[in-house]
Order: sequence, then C-alpha cells, then structure tokens
Amino acid sequence: MASMQEIRSHIRSVQETRKITNAMYLISSNNLRKARKQLNDVKPYFDRIERTITDILHRSPELTHPYLDPAFRAERSQGTVAYVIITGDKGLAGAYNHNVLKLAEAA
Repeated sequence: MASMQEIRSHIRSVQETRKITNAMYLISSNNLRKARKQLNDVKPYFDRIERTITDILHRSPELTHPYLDPAFRAERSQGTVAYVIITGDKGLAGAYNHNVLKLAEAA
C-alpha cells in the first residue's frame, strides 16, 4: 500500500499535469480562433478571384485546356483521384495526423 507522502506527491503531479494541459488547451483555442479570423478575412479575396476567373473563361470561348473541358472531367472521373491532405506540424499533433491519414487512405 502506498504511503500518504506518495499519495500526496501523486495528487500534486496530477494537478500540475492538469494545469499544463489546461494552458495548452487555452493556447490551442486562441490559435484556432486566430486561424478562423484569418480565413474569414481572406475568403472575400478568393471569392472575387473565383468570380473573375469564371468571368474570363465565359468570355473567352477560344481558350482551351483539358482541365477546363467538362468532357475531360467526366472522362477522368473514372480514373485516378488525388487528395490534398492537410495535417498539423505543431507539437502533440501526432494522433491527429495519424487519424487524418488513416481516413484519407480509407477513402
């Protein structure tokens, strides 16, 4: 049976770990909030670029490229598919990265 000193030491250790985990949670929440704000700030820019490119393509019927041809897309839909996988590069992202890659491989 553990002595009282060992039990108190373990309790302090768990409390310190809880403090560290809470601080990491607060930091990650703040980083996520900041990333969402940046995404929302950039979204109108990309929407405008998409509208501009669409407008250029509609007004330029002589412009040809295999990737712009709907028949090409329909023909290739039965072939190889490429995915862009985004994983984390910060600390403690190993489990997240593993789950994302496993999900992508299953698709």
